[in-house]
This record gives sequence, structure tokens and C-alpha cells, in this order.
Amino acid sequence: MLKFVCMRVFIAFIVVFGFCLNGFSQGLFDKQLPKRTYDPSVVDSIYGITMYEPLVLALGGDSIRKNGVYACNGWFEDAYLDGTIIHKGFYQSGQLQSYKNFYPNGQCERDFSSLDAMFAECKMYYATGQLKSKVKYVEGNAKEWTDYYPNGNVQFEEKMNKSMDYYEYQKYYYSTGKPSKVFELADKKKMVFNYTEYYENGAVKVQGHRIFIKESNTYFDNGEWSYFDESGSKTKTDKFDRGVKL
Repeated sequence: MLKFVCMRVFIAFIVVFGFCLNGFSQGLFDKQLPKRTYDPSVVDSIYGITMYEPLVLALGGDSIRKNGVYACNGWFEDAYLDGTIIHKGFYQSGQLQSYKNFYPNGQCERDFSSLDAMFAECKMYYATGQLKSKVKYVEGNAKEWTDYYPNGNVQFEEKMNKSMDYYEYQKYYYSTGKPSKVFELADKKKMVFNYTEYYENGAVKVQGHRIFIKESNTYFDNGEWSYFDESGSKTKTDKFDRGVKL
């Protein structure tokens, strides 16, 4: 009899503890349904609407959204104070699988979708509707990323290798479309990368090589580096050995 009573007390403790732990994990998203309203100030001028990211399993989010005492399943919406939709997402067990956020003017701010358990994509937009960023994720990490200027020209782009160990390239551009900095793999066997900076007129500003050391996950300036003025004349030369200037 004593054993039976003790077992019932133990089970009751586990149930209460489970509810407490689950409630703690909800954070700001606990009890926010039915539809919750937000002030337009939640839209950051640089990063946009980021408050839902902790709910995105594909990005490593570990928060859970609840509808009353149960985890959300299916489509749910949130709105601005005037009733305009700010968020529409599909939830499974309280976590976002795909969703869209919207600016106060109704334009889509971002469109995120999980393709499967490993792969996901996200497109972000300016309030004008112009594409701002495009990202492809693999197991929560960005494999390919492209940013755009408001005029539509590419601002930045990068790509990781297949095993996500190092960058295949990183490229920056001026708003005119001309390259600003280019960092790209030149010799995969030796892990040597070319690095070039440009002036706005297209002339080379800096040129050199970097090597990637996998053990430390670090890129080092290596070999000869050359520096030029805007007319193309070389102004100086430096030499490096794994980041150490000789």
C-alpha cells in the first residue's frame, strides 16, 4: 500500500514538473492566442521582424507557442493594432514550419519555408516589395546568402562548401553593381583563397592570398600582398606567413 501511494505521489510530481517546464519554455509566446496584436514599432529598421525566429525549429529555435494549454498546430495569425496581418504561420507541436511576416503597409517582410528536416529557405523584402535577402539553410546554418540594395543590385553574396567547413566565396558590391571585395577559393587542395579589393572606379585597391587552416577554422593572410592607388600604380607590398607580417 505504501509503495502504491509513493508511486502516485511520484507520478503527480512528474506531471506538475512537466507542466512547469513546458510553461517556462514558452517565454513571450505563451498564451498569445487567440490572435495577438502588435505595435508597428516591432519592425526593426535593419533586421525587420525577428521575434518569431526562436520558434523556428529549422533555425535551431527551441521555444514553443501554445494555444491555451496546448502547443499550436496548424495555421495561426497575428495582427497589428489596426487589424492588418503581421504574421501568418503553420505550426507543428508549437514550432514554426513555414510562415510569412508582413509590414504595416501589407507588403511581405519575409517568407520562410522548411523544405524538409534539413533544408530551409527564406526570402526577405524591403517595405517597397523589393527583394532584400535570400538565404538557403542546411541544418540551421546558412549555406548560401545574398543581400540586395533597394535598387535591386546585389550587395553581398556568400556560399559555404558542401560540408559547411569553409566559404567557397564571399563577394561585396557597390550600389552601382561593381565589385567592392572578392574572396574566393583558388586552390582546394592547398586551401588557398584569392582576396581582392576594388575602388569604386573598378581599379584594384588590394590584392593577395589567404589560406584556411581547418584545425583552427581560421583564414590567414599569406604570401605577397600588393596595394595600389586609384590610377593603378602599386604603392607598397607586404609579405605574410600565416597571418604574421614578415
